[in-house]
Amino acid sequence: MARPKGFDRDEALQAGVEVFWRQGYAATTTDDLARAMGIGRQSFYDTFGDKRRCYLEALRSYSGGEIGRQIATMRGLVPLDAVRALLRGPADATMARRGLGCLAVNAFTEHGGHDPEVLAALKPSGEQLEAAVREVLSEAKARGDVAASLDERRATRAILTVRAGLMVRAKAGASASELREVADFAVDQLAPAGG
Repeated sequence: MARPKGFDRDEALQAGVEVFWRQGYAATTTDDLARAMGIGRQSFYDTFGDKRRCYLEALRSYSGGEIGRQIATMRGLVPLDAVRALLRGPADATMARRGLGCLAVNAFTEHGGHDPEVLAALKPSGEQLEAAVREVLSEAKARGDVAASLDERRATRAILTVRAGLMVRAKAGASASELREVADFAVDQLAPAGG
């Protein structure tokens, strides 16, 4: 009979997320992961397969959790305040977290956006966030908070691009006030002329 694992898999995966987030994929070793998880190498291989499979699972876990939290933050806010809350996320993070950037954005930049497995791991949560932002902009349009001519698809992509840029700037050391200023400027551009 197989011996039961003596550790919590979800907690171990979260420890792996933290290692990949701090160090990136290339600089992380299997030993780094096993040590952070508090497990032996064989337990690591038995549970996660290898570094690559662990990384892809860590990306899915991180991205799904982060996007879920961001969408939850947007719920219940008036539309433009929801967009502002989304864009201010990097500014509102602790300085230590700002310095790490976003694991998903880090993965895109580390792999040049050309790794199909990384893209596939991040795609579901990315699509979920894109749909949530489009829904918010649609509601803003119905309320008259944005111009009736606003192209919601293009505006959503612009907002998500600004969001990614803010995360990169946060990682590069931009201050919270600078990040908020950019976030607020982006939201202000959505208001109808003369509004």
